[in-house]
Amino acid sequence: MTRLDADRLLELATADTFWLPDFVNVVQAPSFKYTHSDRLVRIYNRVLYSHGELPDHERVLEQFLQTQREQTPCNWALTSKHDTDALRDLLTERGFSCGDAHYVQTLRCEDYDRSIPEDVQVLEVDSLERLRLLYKIQDVAFGRVRGVAESELVGELDACTRQDRRVIRYVAMRGGEPAGTGGMTMFPDLGFGLIWAGGVLPEQRGHGVYTALIAARVRDALRHGIHTIGLYAKVETSAPIVAAQGFARHGMMTYFERN
Repeated sequence: MTRLDADRLLELATADTFWLPDFVNVVQAPSFKYTHSDRLVRIYNRVLYSHGELPDHERVLEQFLQTQREQTPCNWALTSKHDTDALRDLLTERGFSCGDAHYVQTLRCEDYDRSIPEDVQVLEVDSLERLRLLYKIQDVAFGRVRGVAESELVGELDACTRQDRRVIRYVAMRGGEPAGTGGMTMFPDLGFGLIWAGGVLPEQRGHGVYTALIAARVRDALRHGIHTIGLYAKVETSAPIVAAQGFARHGMMTYFERN
């Protein structure tokens, strides 16, 4: 897979807004796409992509900012193909700052051949109890506490259990104890699975838990006719981990953020 192919694949997948709540507005044209909401939540207020030259980006930025209150956190996903000093300067002038950089990293499912430890079991999230456990593991693995309302949990469970689901979430157990989590969103039309929220508890690291979580997603991807999985892997954290799992590195994506 060439860098351009991988970059475009990730851009298309991450710009798919099927999962957004109804209160989020989606504005789209052939060359750009962004979302906005009255809620002060960054994932609801984002420029997902903008193609073209600097004047094109400037028009998109002005249009997007008209939807934003001053205190609304938002971001612009700046990919390799459109990452220029001029665009960075423009975003900086309008109050954005350079955030986390990510590599585009992908894996051909048929090439994955890692051995799974016998004491690690990966379970699909199919109940509220298991979804609550997933969040408990993530809070420790990622060093943060995310308060999730019961109504949100019900909606999230439905998304990963209904017949036409495109999301699968996992809890890994090692020796019967909670060990890690992971998720995957499937894009059958692209032949692609976007993986996310892969995390392992500190005391469970180094025992093949992450490998088992990747293997589970590869297995399910193949079952759904998906040939490639991948992610925007944060340079300092997840990038070396997935590289060790055999993921190929392509281009980059950097978030420019306004708080």
